[in-house]
Amino acid sequence: VVRETEPRASDKAGGVGIAVQADAATKLASELVVRGTLVEKNHDVGISVVGSKATVEATVVRETQPRASDKAFGRGIVAQPDAATKLASELVVRGTLVEKNHDVGILVLGSKATVEATIVRETQPQASDKIRGRGIVAQADPVTKLASELVLLGTLVEKNHEIGISVEGS
Repeated sequence: VVRETEPRASDKAGGVGIAVQADAATKLASELVVRGTLVEKNHDVGISVVGSKATVEATVVRETQPRASDKAFGRGIVAQPDAATKLASELVVRGTLVEKNHDVGILVLGSKATVEATIVRETQPQASDKIRGRGIVAQADPVTKLASELVLLGTLVEKNHEIGISVEGS
């Protein structure tokens, strides 16, 4: 169980539940496997994958809270490139429940993802401006210009606020 990670007191940033990132010095991707885990009520992002590989199986990512500093985000799972290494992420989400997060349930930004036998539901709008609330988003990364690749298999996307599945420039 990874629950209620608090942001830093100094700037109200952070509070991410689980983070995996490429090593800037060696330019090597990291690898993470999360299985049978509850990731709940953390801040900013439940599971963050930056320039790395991650597999999330039989896990619940629920009620990620917005950033304390500006009330933005509160995303469930995010896979994105690493700005320093330019490495894209590779994400597999299987048999997982992603629910009641804010802004986006699963965000694939300039990376590759396979989402299989997963439920993404009840994504709430961003607390700061009451916009979005999207279930799954795959879009090109504005910095690296990398497009995303998304494969959905046997996945239920329901009761999200604005859009169930959004693919932009990918």
